[in-house]
Amino acid sequence: MNKNVKMKNDLSKNYKIFGGINLISIVPLCLIENVWFNMKYLWKDSEGQQILIVLLFLLVIFLIVNMLITFLISLFSFMKARADVYRLLLMLGIAKKDFWKLLLHEYCMSTVFLVLKITLVSQVLGVALTSYIFRNVVVCSIQEYFFNMCIMFFFTMFLYFAVMLLSVCIIMYKYRSCDIIAFFEKYVQSDAKLHRSPAVYAVNPLAGIGLVVISFLLLINYNVSRMIIAVFANSIGVLILIHVDGHIIKRMIKKFKRIYYCQLMKWNNFFYQYKVNAKIVFVIYSLNFLLTFIIGGLIVSVGSNNYHEKYPYEIVAYGSHIHKNIDNYYLCVPVKINPGGTAIAISSADFHKITPSDMKIDRGEILYYREEAAETFPPLENIAFLTVENGGEKQQYRILDADWKILFGENIFPELSELSTIVILNDEDFLSLAENNEIKTIYATNDLCSVAGLENNTENKIWYKSEQVEKDIVYDNILMTILLITGMVFIFEIQFLVLIRQLLDDTNENYQYEILIRLGIQKNELRKIQMEKIKNIIFFPEVFAIVTGIIFFMADYFYQTQGNIEWAIWFQYMALQFCFGVIQYIGYRIIICVINRYYNGGN
Repeated sequence: MNKNVKMKNDLSKNYKIFGGINLISIVPLCLIENVWFNMKYLWKDSEGQQILIVLLFLLVIFLIVNMLITFLISLFSFMKARADVYRLLLMLGIAKKDFWKLLLHEYCMSTVFLVLKITLVSQVLGVALTSYIFRNVVVCSIQEYFFNMCIMFFFTMFLYFAVMLLSVCIIMYKYRSCDIIAFFEKYVQSDAKLHRSPAVYAVNPLAGIGLVVISFLLLINYNVSRMIIAVFANSIGVLILIHVDGHIIKRMIKKFKRIYYCQLMKWNNFFYQYKVNAKIVFVIYSLNFLLTFIIGGLIVSVGSNNYHEKYPYEIVAYGSHIHKNIDNYYLCVPVKINPGGTAIAISSADFHKITPSDMKIDRGEILYYREEAAETFPPLENIAFLTVENGGEKQQYRILDADWKILFGENIFPELSELSTIVILNDEDFLSLAENNEIKTIYATNDLCSVAGLENNTENKIWYKSEQVEKDIVYDNILMTILLITGMVFIFEIQFLVLIRQLLDDTNENYQYEILIRLGIQKNELRKIQMEKIKNIIFFPEVFAIVTGIIFFMADYFYQTQGNIEWAIWFQYMALQFCFGVIQYIGYRIIICVINRYYNGGN
């Protein structure tokens, strides 16, 4: 029997190759479940956790949807790999009902033990990692962790089998009224279907190049809306370029015919691969772009948090009963403002004590600062006046400056919404405001001993930097874990999709391989052809996506930092991209090894 035929038989009988893609979401799902359990039930301090819990819930939904999509892809690919067997059984008269039972048994049930092992190992790793992340904020016994692991194990298995059955039901519903024999006949005859889109093929590739160039030009005067348009234009341009036909390229390089005709076989193979695999090439580009621009940027942003800038004081106290015989206290007045909701007002004299500034504030003028993480647009953008309520009366002030600025600390009292916004008034305006409103005091210091006595009054709110930083480290670790999980899911999904696609292509091209072997081609040459095909599918879209993602990240970074470059952040970002690239290269080599193994008749 020819080795190529043997490869096809081995492929159709080895369910682990197709089942492996379904396990991509199992490991991150187990980890997220453990993180969520620790936050929801074990971490007693609930301040600021709601956003992270919602984020974890959305990530679980993303992983479940991703699992369903990968199940459908792998199941459909498995059906194509077994097309000759299933076609024969259907021609011999097997009922559709029995056919679907056979498919469920052969594909789905054969991977049960593999799923059990992967889930168990993932839960153990999840418990170990989350116990390390929450080591300083969660006190939990071994029995509780073991009980948690058992619950999450059964929950994960339930999700897996539910998604598995749902994917089979979707396939059954999709082909409920079609001729299944004709469906399998198409793949038995190796009738390769080009993923043609007439509307896209009709567009000149110059339009694709033009859209890509326009997407880069839109980044010059960067803002959020232009960035969204740039991403959309870039995606459409790349989609057009993927569908470029060979004769169009030949016309474009007609002045260099020798370059084209000397590599004619490679050119034809290159364009053929992109026609056949247009959808998967675009998915590879899109996932790598998201990985480079968004995931990479967020990971670097989370990993480079400066707690000294976020929290300039070790202790901040707020209340009405803070004694005035201490230094570093500032009088303030809680006020209602429009627009903006609630805020605290302080005098310009106290403002200049807090932060060195030459800005002079005249009567009728006001400064507006939000003590939150800076966004890509200034607060109160395009608003010239701010209204402040003063004893039932409303006083309008001209906005001298509005920005994101940390004075006492970023969101240090989340339960007191007025402390997230600070307005600074002229000293005379502040005294007039204080006559008709309740006066409170903010005390901010780095002297840990000076807080004695403030805790005795329960009406005083006291914030400690050490406690906040400890919480933030946990939050950052969780966010970093979530982002890394999402990035690794993207990477592994790309590798498995390419692997399955390449295995199916090789089984469908057995006849061509047989001809090449009869013509005397060596085994090493055949491997080079296979490697060239994989490189065409993976290498070019990945490299272009990484370069594009870095350019978009540069535009966003320069906009947010106003051109103030921190080389440490750039080094972290490029190091992260290098790590992602190394992981993808290792995956590329693994794909080559698996292809060679099956080509050589391995199991």
